[in-house]
Parts: sequence; C-alpha cells; structure tokens
Amino acid sequence: MSMRVPAPVSQRQTFHLYHLYNPEIGLPSFVDPLDWAGVTPRQIFAAVVGRLPGKRDNIQATGNYSGKHHFMASLESAEFQDRIIHSFLNAFPEKTRYLFVHIPKCAGTDLETDLARHYPALPQSLLVPSYTSKRQLHTKLASLSTQILVSDAVLVCGHLSLRWYLDQGLYRFTDRIFAIVREPVGIILSLVNYIVTTMMDDPGTTRVDTADWRAVLDDKRILADLPREEIVQLARRILYIPALVERNILCSHLGEGTADSTLSPLAISNIELVDISRYAVWRRQSWRLPDGLHQNPSRPFFTRDDLLPADRDYIQHLTDEDRRLYGWITTVLERSRAPSFRGNDVVRAAARADK
Repeated sequence: MSMRVPAPVSQRQTFHLYHLYNPEIGLPSFVDPLDWAGVTPRQIFAAVVGRLPGKRDNIQATGNYSGKHHFMASLESAEFQDRIIHSFLNAFPEKTRYLFVHIPKCAGTDLETDLARHYPALPQSLLVPSYTSKRQLHTKLASLSTQILVSDAVLVCGHLSLRWYLDQGLYRFTDRIFAIVREPVGIILSLVNYIVTTMMDDPGTTRVDTADWRAVLDDKRILADLPREEIVQLARRILYIPALVERNILCSHLGEGTADSTLSPLAISNIELVDISRYAVWRRQSWRLPDGLHQNPSRPFFTRDDLLPADRDYIQHLTDEDRRLYGWITTVLERSRAPSFRGNDVVRAAARADK
C-alpha cells in the first residue's frame, strides 16, 4: 500500500501540487490523493492564503470538519483570487520579478505576449473574476506550476500602476520594473480608435470589455454597417466620456494623476522607461526579442484631421498633466539616444525645468 502525500503546509507546496491538476476532473484531481488526517483550519489558511486566521475566521474544527473540503473551498474563495499575484510571488521569493507597468495604448500587449512565451506570467486579469473564472485560474496555476520549475524569473503584467507595485511591496531592489511611454495626444486617439475597432470586430459582444463599453454607450448597433461619418461621430462621443477615456493616463499610471505626483515613485523605483519611438530597438537589445506582430491594433477611424476646435481643446484638457510630464521626458530623449532611460533622469529634467 503506497503512502499518501501529506497535505500542504505552505503556499509554495500548494502551488507545486497544481502540476497534478486535471481540468476535466477539477480540484479533486490533486486534492483527493493527499493525506488530510489531522489537518487543522490554521494549516489551511497558511497553505492557501498565506496567513494566520483572523478574528472573523471560523477556526473551530468541529466533529464535522473536513480539511479537504476546507482546502478546496479556500482555493475557490475570493481572497485566494484577490491575492494570487502576491501569493505566487511570495511563494517563490528566489525568483527575479519582472514588473511591467502597462500604460494603455503604448505597445504593452505586444510585449506582454512575447515575454509570456519566455517567463511564467501573472497578468492583472487573474485578479478579476469576470475575466478569469475559477476554472481558468486553476488551469493557469497548473501551467505556472510547471513553468516556475525551469525559470529564474516571473513576469507580472497588466494595467497595474507604478504606485500599486510600490504600495503592495512587490518591487525589490534586485527586480526589474519598466514601462513604455508615448506622446499623450497619440495615446488618447489610439484609445478611442481601439474602443471603436474592438466593438466593430466583436459584433456579438462576446468580450467583457466590449459589453462594458456598449453598456456605457447604450449602443447595440452593428458598427460595420455604419458609414464613416457615423463612426467618427461615435468616436467623438467616446472621447468625451470619462468612464471610457481617462484623464492624464501617463500620470495616472506613473503617479497619482499629476506630473508632480510621478516624481516620488519615479525616484523611489528608478523605473526603466522606454519611449515608443525607441521601443523596437529596446526590445531587440534588452530582451533579444525580434520585431513582433502588433497586438490590439487600432484602425485610424478618428484622426487628428477629424478633430474639431472643441475636440482639440478637450484633448488639451485631458492631457494637461501628461504633456507636462512628457515635456520632461522629451528633454531626456533629446540628451540621449539610448533605447531606454530611468525614472531619476526624468526627476532631474523636472528639477532643471523648474529653475
């Protein structure tokens, strides 16, 4: 008679067990063979969410208590999914962390896709149940449990801000944190066109983001049937909806919405920054990645030539702080032809500009 494997006592052990996960069977595929004799609620909290029980947690192991059932329920819990990025990184502290601050419409999807072919990837979407179901989460963890054994680094990506990484304590001195930046008006136009393009390419509203945008717009039309004039009108309408087009996108992802608020996180992290004009060179030299196919392309339905005077004024309003930040970035770019630069370079440029 073969001996059963002991139930896990740490998150690291739990994640390693996922290599036995069979999506056709579900969690019992790796839970049933374990030895659950004598397992307590405290052990389950440690093995799944990496903490001791709190005051509101039920830790009394009554006569009906089942460690196995508690373990599976905990893996299905909101807390486990909410903390999955923290939990996985903390379970493998020896792995270098590549932390990508993905600013919308700055070539980030290209880079995420290519880097995820080489490193275990923890995308922001893992945290969001509407994007990642519990079944999809477990399947992803099964893949990660194998990848982590042969990789010396872990990639974290998605629209996570620089401040989020710092506030969550995920960035360490030995890690690599980076972002791609772009001229602010280009970001706005690309974002508007991306929303229109995605809605046009998803007439059945199968994507979560398409459904969200259509709900905000209250627009169920099949866009492919619209003449260009009406597409431009729709794009203009999108431009003026704050829920769809955020103000000062650069400053919101590198700071707290203003140029001055970016200076502290830029200095603390000394983040590596790449202007999109040098992105192709940087990815070849820094990551040894060939030129890739453009992901999430935006068709140019709404261009600078379509902008009315009021549109131009509104975009100036949307990008007032971003243009100030990008002015400092432009100063850095003018002084160096290197593929990338550092957060402290921007801080010094800002100090010179204020003199």
